[in-house]
Amino acid sequence: METIINGKSVTFVSGLKTEILQKLKKYSPKTLKLLDEGKNEIFSVQSGKFGEISDFGITFNSTDSYGYAYVTMPIPSSVAEETRAAWVTDFMYSFAKSYQELESKILSANEELTHTMDALATNITVSR
Repeated sequence: METIINGKSVTFVSGLKTEILQKLKKYSPKTLKLLDEGKNEIFSVQSGKFGEISDFGITFNSTDSYGYAYVTMPIPSSVAEETRAAWVTDFMYSFAKSYQELESKILSANEELTHTMDALATNITVSR
């Protein structure tokens, strides 16, 4: 994930394209969730209308010109300019490890799904 501080806001750019998130939401929604040993959801990633980041997940609400999902969040006005990078680091600490683990799983699941769909497509004949 790329992190960009721009004035009083911070943008988190995912290593995931929005189309991957949408495809997996349709065909394999469980892939977008990180579960603990008891199969309880502990973190999730999705795309949606309203961006949000918490200890429990990220909702990306925008797509950059390359197709990657991103979310922009305000930095509290009480955070001085010279301490914004430290504030962002502290903010990210709560979700970064879970996000990285889930992003890796999502990319693998997308490759598997793409391979399966491609294999299915090769067996489809359109008659005229």
